[in-house]
Amino acid sequence: MRRLTIILVLSLLLSINIFSAETRGNFTCEFDNLNGVIITGCSIDDIRIEIPEKIGVRYVRGISETAFENCTNVQYIFIPAFVNHIDETTFNNLHKLKAVFVEKTNKWYANDAYGALYNKRMTTLIQYPAANDSKIFLLPDTVHTILSHALDYTPSLSVFRVAKSSKFFSVDENNVLFNKDKTKLIRVPMGKTEYTIPSGVVEIGISAFANCDNLEQIKTDSDAFVSVKGVLYNADMTTLGKYPAAMKGDTFVVPDGVILIAERAFENNKYLTKVTMPESLKTVGRYAFKNCTKLKQIAFLGEVIDQPDSSVFESDVTFYYRKDLTSWETADWTKDYKFIGRKNP
Repeated sequence: MRRLTIILVLSLLLSINIFSAETRGNFTCEFDNLNGVIITGCSIDDIRIEIPEKIGVRYVRGISETAFENCTNVQYIFIPAFVNHIDETTFNNLHKLKAVFVEKTNKWYANDAYGALYNKRMTTLIQYPAANDSKIFLLPDTVHTILSHALDYTPSLSVFRVAKSSKFFSVDENNVLFNKDKTKLIRVPMGKTEYTIPSGVVEIGISAFANCDNLEQIKTDSDAFVSVKGVLYNADMTTLGKYPAAMKGDTFVVPDGVILIAERAFENNKYLTKVTMPESLKTVGRYAFKNCTKLKQIAFLGEVIDQPDSSVFESDVTFYYRKDLTSWETADWTKDYKFIGRKNP
């Protein structure tokens, strides 16, 4: 019986069709054949956005990752009762957001006193509001999952607190957030200029140093990582994990032997104008050079690397690949990526 139920549910999901987008009032929407509406865009650039319960005769069921990308001034967002899907990155870059409020009768989502968004059972933290002015955040003991972008931008937040009864998370004397046994570093509060990875840490979360724009160097007491002149690598230096956002210097040569530039590795650096990639490099992670506003040149010494996500580089960066041992050629990353890094093309 259970097998039959699963098959029927999967069949139902596969039968859902999304139809073309339409604009209805202040919202751009997509409609499915289950009489549901997915919000994909919003033209309200005000401090308050209320998602309607219905558009026409259809209930609003979903909010996509692009829904609020043009709503840079929004401070408060209200989620109605029948929304059952919100993309993980829906609230990214809403740096003025103070709170998300969910209709209490909603069966899928809830908010806390900080205006942070959770699933209904409050086992997953989906988004902490960027402009909440509280300096302290108490993570409920029910939470066992923090989504990767949930704590990305929290400029006022300097103290993490975890309920003593939590089985999943802990904080140290520096108010840094870890998993329970402190083997995974989850989030370093913004504002620090220097940080040392504690011994025992073997994993660092994608957003551990997100928007730590004052960070000048990272050190480590953990054998799982190496710090070279303030730049963080894994133990065998095959992955460059983090180049601090406030590290001074206009040029940087990634050491030979590095295979991977980690996701968000150079994000928000304020000084770099040129980076040279080694022959060993194979992959560049998402957002690796996001908001590196002074970066103008990237030079590849090696073979063709895997095509990265389009979010990796800013559009005004010039890419160089070595034509031969004495001359260089330029390339458009979005059009000619397959040639970048190839010697003697």
